[in-house]
Amino acid sequence: MKKLYTLIALFVLAVMSTHATTYTVAGVTAILNGTSSWDPAATVNDMTSTDGNIYTLTVKGKNLEAKGYDWKIVEDHAWTTSYPQSGNNTLTIKETAKYDITYTLNLSAGTYGATATRVGDYEGVISEKTYTVAGEPESFFGTKWDPTNTDNDMQKQADGTYKKVYTNKTLAKGTVKLKVVVNHNWDEAYPGSDYTLTIAEDGTYDVTVTFDPTSKAVNATAEKTGSAEIEKEYYVAGMAEILGVLWDPSYFYSRMDKDLDGTYNLYKKVYLVVGQTYEFKVVTNGSWDYASYPEGESNYTFSVDKDGWYEVYFCFDPADNRVWHELFEAEAPYYSLAGSPEVFTLEWDPQNNLARLNDNGDGTYGVTISNLNLKAGTYECKVCVDGLWEENYGLNGERDGHNVPIVIAEDGTYTIHFTFTLETKVLEVEIVNTTGIQAVEQTACSYVIYNLAGQRAARHAKGILICNGKKVAVK
Repeated sequence: MKKLYTLIALFVLAVMSTHATTYTVAGVTAILNGTSSWDPAATVNDMTSTDGNIYTLTVKGKNLEAKGYDWKIVEDHAWTTSYPQSGNNTLTIKETAKYDITYTLNLSAGTYGATATRVGDYEGVISEKTYTVAGEPESFFGTKWDPTNTDNDMQKQADGTYKKVYTNKTLAKGTVKLKVVVNHNWDEAYPGSDYTLTIAEDGTYDVTVTFDPTSKAVNATAEKTGSAEIEKEYYVAGMAEILGVLWDPSYFYSRMDKDLDGTYNLYKKVYLVVGQTYEFKVVTNGSWDYASYPEGESNYTFSVDKDGWYEVYFCFDPADNRVWHELFEAEAPYYSLAGSPEVFTLEWDPQNNLARLNDNGDGTYGVTISNLNLKAGTYECKVCVDGLWEENYGLNGERDGHNVPIVIAEDGTYTIHFTFTLETKVLEVEIVNTTGIQAVEQTACSYVIYNLAGQRAARHAKGILICNGKKVAVK
């Protein structure tokens, strides 16, 4: 029996050492197979190779308009490693037509690219495009950075340009940021960086936004029509250790809430250490152009006398411009998954103990859910902090981002391993089809192994482990 266990262990290590990396093209749907936009788990867009060095994917018969289309290549159906690592590649189509697109990745040369070959005329009718203004502040646009808000649709002019006029809008001194979005979708938007309109003083304004579809030029003007009393907003800007971003005066998650007594506060749970002085200011209307408190060059500072997790309340009273903080010792945060009930039993419940992530001790948290009888399709989930929706992470580790897809290729029984990396906030999903597999038998193993608690195990680990959805005894 000891020899059998030894052979199993050697086989596990051999399979792990020969694990082949999967390369997948993700991007806008117009230039890829399937219907999911920016889906790293879409196996229909997996690249293939005959030599383990040069990988290709050819997408056939795509009707494309003359413009740019963004894409990138990802490893192992996750955003952890991608080409490029930051930003996107752009495939530029100069003529509206039907195309075959070939994506290439050369590992040894470190190069990647895409070529489009015209194979015919554009099929169908090219519909009139819709142009919509999206931006912030929310009080101006009605919604914040919403490409689907038809109230912000632009009107076509006689010269072929588009215009949107906002009349008698109340604006505070500061900036209005915006983009022009095509067809209510972020796949195409202008300009590349946000257009910024500067508002010199509080008041009411007529604002005109124009867009030229030929040159892609965006322009905006503001004409003051009257005075206005504007209730101010307050943000906390300071060190990244306490706010998550470094001295950002307009970070959405640093906006303070107004209490019934007229004071403002912001709550954070953070890990603080002895010997570190933490600094911050309260900023008016999310801009350094306004007053900040404490006034002058000095910052508000505080420290702790014991390392640990704390609940920090940042407080401000505009009646006398007083800044203070309140500090309470706290338990470490916990992380859980909320999502489709077919996977998690409870429907989008962030307090679901069955989906609570375990600390792996290496900066990652994980959980394994087994014996799932699932139909082919796409299920979804997010990571929630402390059992609340207030702080959640979705696709690519983006806070309040799109749901993370769980793509099931065919009906069957599945074990799904979830791994959340605290530093990047990225959730990795590993799906193992266990249909017809009997426990304790081992015929193949994935490159990631787990213990019975659902935590990742080291390659040299011994005992009862889960490999590829099966239990195996390794001595």
